[in-house]
Amino acid sequence: RLEAMETAGLALDFFRSFNATWHNTSQFFNNITDIDPAGLLNCSETKLARHEVNLLYVDVTNDTEGVELVDGSLVAKCHAGHWWLAPACRKEPETCIPVIDSGD
Repeated sequence: RLEAMETAGLALDFFRSFNATWHNTSQFFNNITDIDPAGLLNCSETKLARHEVNLLYVDVTNDTEGVELVDGSLVAKCHAGHWWLAPACRKEPETCIPVIDSGD
């Protein structure tokens, strides 16, 4: 965080600093390709595979590009099997900041 503050004037403990329209905060974080997928669950093993969770997501956001129908169930579309990408990250996943959730 100190490097971001000193070099770019970004306070990474303030959510508004993460607006990709104004700032490139990804330079201060690892990329998803830097993280060993062996230590990650596949999306199919998480709540991202639950139909009701994804149905609610689509109802709230209207983001139909982040999900797909698989055997009649609405599941999250995951990049490389492990990463669900927010709409702003889908064109260039390497420019986004990975977030790992330890729970389900």
